Amino acid sequence: MRQFIRDSLTSVLRLLLAAAIGVGAAISPALAANPTIESITVKWRDAVLPDSTSALPDAARAALSAALRMPFIEVGRARDGAFRLDLPGSLSIDEARAAINRLRMLPQVLYADIEEPPSRLSENASVQKASPGGPPIRRMIVKYRDAEITEASHRNNPLPAFLAQRLSAMAGQPIAHERAMSGGAFVVKLFELLPLGQAKSLARYLETDPAIEYAEPDLLKHPSVVPNDALFASQWHYMSPAAEPGGTNLPAAWEVTTGATAIVTAVLDTGHLPAHPDLAGRFVVGYDFIGDVQVANDGGGRDADPTDPGDWITSAENASGYFEGCGARNSSFHGSHVAGTIGAASNNGSGVAGVNWISKILPVRVLGKCGGYTSDIADAIRWSVGMAVPGVSANANPARVLNLSFGGYACDGNGQNCACDNTSQNAINAAINAGAAVVVAAGNGNASAIEGSPANCNGVITVAATGRSGQRAAYSNYGALVEIAAPGGSDGSGVLSTLNNGATSPNPTGYTYALYQGTSMATPHVAGIASLMLSVNPSLTPAQVLAMIQTTARPFPTGTGRDCTTALCGAGIINAAAAVLAAASAAAGPTTTTLTSSANPAASGASVAFTATVTGTTPSGTVTFADEGSSLAGCNAVALTGSGNTRTATCSTSALTVGSHSIVASYGGDAGNAPSSSAPLAQVMTAEGLASGGFETPALAGSYSYGPTGASWVFTGGSGLTGNGNA
Repeated sequence: MRQFIRDSLTSVLRLLLAAAIGVGAAISPALAANPTIESITVKWRDAVLPDSTSALPDAARAALSAALRMPFIEVGRARDGAFRLDLPGSLSIDEARAAINRLRMLPQVLYADIEEPPSRLSENASVQKASPGGPPIRRMIVKYRDAEITEASHRNNPLPAFLAQRLSAMAGQPIAHERAMSGGAFVVKLFELLPLGQAKSLARYLETDPAIEYAEPDLLKHPSVVPNDALFASQWHYMSPAAEPGGTNLPAAWEVTTGATAIVTAVLDTGHLPAHPDLAGRFVVGYDFIGDVQVANDGGGRDADPTDPGDWITSAENASGYFEGCGARNSSFHGSHVAGTIGAASNNGSGVAGVNWISKILPVRVLGKCGGYTSDIADAIRWSVGMAVPGVSANANPARVLNLSFGGYACDGNGQNCACDNTSQNAINAAINAGAAVVVAAGNGNASAIEGSPANCNGVITVAATGRSGQRAAYSNYGALVEIAAPGGSDGSGVLSTLNNGATSPNPTGYTYALYQGTSMATPHVAGIASLMLSVNPSLTPAQVLAMIQTTARPFPTGTGRDCTTALCGAGIINAAAAVLAAASAAAGPTTTTLTSSANPAASGASVAFTATVTGTTPSGTVTFADEGSSLAGCNAVALTGSGNTRTATCSTSALTVGSHSIVASYGGDAGNAPSSSAPLAQVMTAEGLASGGFETPALAGSYSYGPTGASWVFTGGSGLTGNGNA
């Protein structure tokens, strides 16, 4: 047993060392190549399609097909009730993302995701066979099908003794009730600890009992961070791409919003440090969900104090005992670094800035010494969005965004059968159904993101890390399951945020700032930007938030030395300004813009006044007039005038040449009114003397014909010129 742990720990330490020095294993050619996507997974909201056993209704099928713009074949259901759909042909990763983002904009869709191609799963298994190390499995999660047993869990009752005895008989060792958990499952304790592979085999055997819906190891998940001891004076990761190629373009987003008091972001992590001067006043009341007293490291189990006591592990603890194989290290105060990126006190003349200056942070402690248990994390996910958890007081401040900067190995011991665990997926589905976007770290193993949970769960926003030049961070996980990239630091440039310099417990005089790098640092950038999006448009669904983040992402820079592609790092680098503007536009009410001309046709050289009429809800802002897509001289950003719900903007020009022009007026929108454009207006400009209706001596030779009353005319010139008009 100890040799198994030591061998696995060595593997983990090598991965961490490679990430820390900026060196990663080469990505296999098959994984680096652009994949083709043939299948997707779509789950409807429970309120829309609650029956997980029925086929896809005709109306739902029609809505999906219209959004996808292609037919599909329904091939099965996932364990959480999602529909697996085969597409009629192979799509590129970019084509598949575009189609899926159209699905995500449907309000009835809970999530829509790409299914990793089987060939890439096989290739991934050949790249990394050994599972990461850590302590052996000491707990399992078991969910029964019987509604009365599920209800007993909801009431915080223990697992009935006869079921514990049956589990013990199947496992060949004593198994005891540990606690009830959210979602109707139970946590049970093993008296004989098992390596990961054996624990997963035991779970599969327990599932042969028809009374059991699912069983799985209660895995420890760990922060996805690689410390960096170099210190920079500025937060390059917030800047515009023009100034910093790896920046998130936040200054332009802050011109639109700096947050809203109604939006809360939950940080599920090591806890918080409320005494940090740049975090003081930024938190609402949170909770500590760590039930294991030794992992909690604060003298107790679950309680209402999510303060971070430190997560250090000594060399002696790592060598033997409860934390054998966990790895010796100083305290990380990881949760405070993450919280500082999301929402450090800003515009206060000191310290660092956060992405969101106004919205509060919900501190939820799930990680302690050696990480955090899946069962505790699942309970914390549900509680964070306002759902009930057995034995825990209600959350008065439900979150709309959840930041999960951690992960755990999600494959068998031989690197195959990688999948999101049922416990995490069910909790994530519950959070998304409650309206919360779940943002997770892709992981720091320089491997496919499918190897880690919750990065490989459906419905989440999985974030890869990029560096200061926009390059793929050497440590960052990658692949088709990654949705977006954000700055996590790499190659000597880290992410600057709030910290404490205590090696064990927090140092009362050591509240400071430090550079970390990791997908843990990339994730809060995306979570914070999602909270800005919801600040301007709280009606967005989590799927719509993800769709807008992907469709507004900026392309990856090239020539970085370690370029990202859409096959590796998601749709692009997150663009805060574009994402927030997209959210604001979706929140605005509809408008219509019509366009008229003062004279049509008009003689070349004459002044023509174009008037745009915008109808909305007391619209304000400007209108731009364009000819064949190019702005008319002097007609850019003309302010609306008037009052009420219909207002006008007028622009006069004498620069139009002879011929027909396609003029379009485009209203830019405001906080309450969406942009709109007029239909093209065909403006005819004639040679001088022809615009009067044909009653003057023509300046050009040709033939004229008149209407029955002489009120209209048509001119055909010898040089191929034509004209028409009204007298």
